[in-house]
Amino acid sequence: MLASHPHLGAIESLLENRRHAYRSLVVHQHFKLIYYIDEKKDILYITALWDTRREPITLIKGIHTK
Repeated sequence: MLASHPHLGAIESLLENRRHAYRSLVVHQHFKLIYYIDEKKDILYITALWDTRREPITLIKGIHTK
């Protein structure tokens, strides 16, 4: 479904103001799929499977930008 509709996920507010526009999609009760889209290359990159029960700061620190 995500391959057909890559903008399905909402912009992840914890990762705003980054090089990429990270999106998230709830895939299970406590898990979010974190990803971004490279529009020029038409590629979707999955960067994390996030357990939402963890502290948000660990997600912010865990997603590095180049």
